[in-house]
This record gives sequence, C-alpha cells and structure tokens, in this order.
Amino acid sequence: MIDRGWAIVATDYPGMGTAGRYPYLIGVGEGQATLDGLRALCQVDDAHASNRVMLWGHSQGGHATLWAAQIAADYAPDLDVVGVAALSSATDPLAVSKLIIEGPASALVNAVTSYVVVPYADEYPDLTLIGPTHPAGSVFADAAASRCATDPGTLVTLLVTLGLGGRDHLYDLDLDAGPVHDRLAQNIATAIVPAPLFLGQGVDDEVVSIDIQRTTDARVCAAGRPVETHEYPGRDHLGVIAQGSPLIDDLFV
Repeated sequence: MIDRGWAIVATDYPGMGTAGRYPYLIGVGEGQATLDGLRALCQVDDAHASNRVMLWGHSQGGHATLWAAQIAADYAPDLDVVGVAALSSATDPLAVSKLIIEGPASALVNAVTSYVVVPYADEYPDLTLIGPTHPAGSVFADAAASRCATDPGTLVTLLVTLGLGGRDHLYDLDLDAGPVHDRLAQNIATAIVPAPLFLGQGVDDEVVSIDIQRTTDARVCAAGRPVETHEYPGRDHLGVIAQGSPLIDDLFV
C-alpha cells in the first residue's frame, strides 16, 4: 500500500491499551473508531490524504470495516468510501460465539468468552452475566479482556486458567435466547454497503467458520449489491493473510 502511494491509518479502538471500555465486536463503536481515524488522517497536512477511502480489515477488523461502511453515510458523510474489503470477518458475533463458546471448555474458549462477555456487559446495562463457575473466574475474565491478544501477558493469563481446575466454562451463557443472544445478534454486520465489497477467507479457518462468509455473500447478492467473494482452501484464520497467500494478489487486482 505504501509503495502505491496510499496514506494508511489503522485504529486500535477505544480502550485497547488506553483507558475506557473496549468495544470488542460491538459494531457502532468499532465503526466510529475506524471512521474517526480516517477523518483525523485527512486533517494531517503532510499526509496529503484525500477523502476517497477504502475500508479494509481482517477478523475483528473485518467486522469493524463492515460496520464503518454501513454507518459512513450518516456518521462521516465527508468521506467517500470507494471500496470495502472484509477478510476472515467476524461478521456474525452470535455465530462466532456459538462456534467457540459452545465447544469443549479450554483456555482458548475461556479467553474468547472474556473478550466477548466483559465488553458486552460493560456496554449494555440489560446484560447481567451469570456468576462465574469458578471462584477465580471473574478475575481471569477481567484480566483476559483487558489485554490485546498479542500481549505477552495474555499467554500468562491463558496458563493461569489451566490451573483453575475442572472442565467448566467460566460463564454459563445462553446463546439461544435472552439478552446475551439479543445483543450479539444486534451486532451482526449486514454487509449491505454502498461501495463494492470484497470478501475473502480461508476454507480451513478455525476461528470464523467459512459458512459465515458464505451466508454473508448470499445476503449481499440477494440485496443486489456488488460483491466479489473468494475462498482459499488450505488457509486458516491467519494463514489467509500470511506472506505468499493468494488473497493478497486478489485483493490488489
């Protein structure tokens, strides 16, 4: 992107490394943060940035990208969104949560649960979590939710949860009905955006099911919106954006 002379801005979202709530998979907060970053870039004289923007994100970033595109006309009408790319996108937080949380209890499941339920409980007053199934569970959940996934401290937290004992999940969540279900569903990205849309994902994605992208593609096509969708056999969640992945060339064409 730099070689092409593009100006680049990337949001780290509110509360990620700073004070405040962290809106993980909460669509409006992510989308506004993305658009705020672009508007700030346009005010940096030496960046020579125009108001013509492409929105591009992977995983949570894909979710944020779709929400940014959905609200841009109302929230940031000064920006001209000319293209949108959502890669391995967590488009449907409810489906992603069901896939991960309803599986066998593990350190990874507990970490993902913390990333989802703590921000949602902070954001929505009607969402009251059922108490943790282990006395130390709430301490672990808060610690995990406060760190970036790549923070070295996250590994320590994951190791700690292995010592909690038993095979129980940290929280007993009802994902089929009630406020947890409703709030996750509320944050599903429709992907019905005014600009041309690119969807790309590895078929062997272990975090976001390829079925989520397929459902998104069908919804966009049914709405008559332009979409280019790619699947990459043999590529997992991170492998699809690794060096040498065919997605990169497809994205730049």
